[in-house]
Amino acid sequence: MRVEQQVRTGRPVDEVWTFLSDVPAVVHCIPGAELGESLGEGRYRGSFNLKVGPLSAKIEGEGLVLRNDATCSGSIEGKGIDRRGGSRVSAVMSYRVSDQRGGAVVDIAADLTLAGPLSQIGRTGLIEDVAKRLTEEFSEALRLRLTEASTAVSGAPAAPPIPETASFDAGRVLRESLWKRLQAWFARLFGA
Repeated sequence: MRVEQQVRTGRPVDEVWTFLSDVPAVVHCIPGAELGESLGEGRYRGSFNLKVGPLSAKIEGEGLVLRNDATCSGSIEGKGIDRRGGSRVSAVMSYRVSDQRGGAVVDIAADLTLAGPLSQIGRTGLIEDVAKRLTEEFSEALRLRLTEASTAVSGAPAAPPIPETASFDAGRVLRESLWKRLQAWFARLFGA
């Protein structure tokens, strides 16, 4: 499955590119993500905590971060497994920072593959909604962190802190998605 997202930062390209080189700061923007040890040469261990209703999964694995300063682009490749439930996840995310009117824009494209019990939600198409929400929450956290970093440098009053997220609540997203799909179905059924 492929998910694409565009983040309009309102910040200069150099500032955004510098921020994206700080792996711990970027991971802090991903709901449910935890950074483990650095393995060197752009490799890191980490985990992703996911909650779907009463079920929870902790995907543990490794990722590789590659950056190209000349093109202000990069990629993150990762794979992991939930040791309790047996689900496996692999993802490749690429990003590019470009200069546009009003500030830098970060274009993000992610290809996600699920196997095991978590893949069941992917069969209904709902996983696309979950992935989209995850990238939206990442985008908002990225905007907040960039604003926070900018105000710290300028001496302006600090932005509110980004809340810590112990896990990404996919169940909430699934419920919202199902409700919207149900509303759309009734609207089509009754011609509303």
